[in-house]
Amino acid sequence: MDVNLPDGISLDYLEKIINISNNTSIVIMTAQDSMENAINSMKLGAYDYIPKPIDLNNDLLLLIERGIKNTLKNIEISQLKPT
Repeated sequence: MDVNLPDGISLDYLEKIINISNNTSIVIMTAQDSMENAINSMKLGAYDYIPKPIDLNNDLLLLIERGIKNTLKNIEISQLKPT
């Protein structure tokens, strides 16, 4: 998810998405890199925060792979919790 979306700031949506599906691994990507945005993104539940440009062949594929593993781990943990 990019920090600056055409219809608003993605950080406004990040918490809403996490509340709907807390097993989702969301990566924030931005050309407007700042420590404040990175910290806020992670506090709101982002899985990772990376500045643009990114290397599509290496960085993005690795992030996707790690995100999938993280999501599967979170699902497994949530299934172990008593309801």
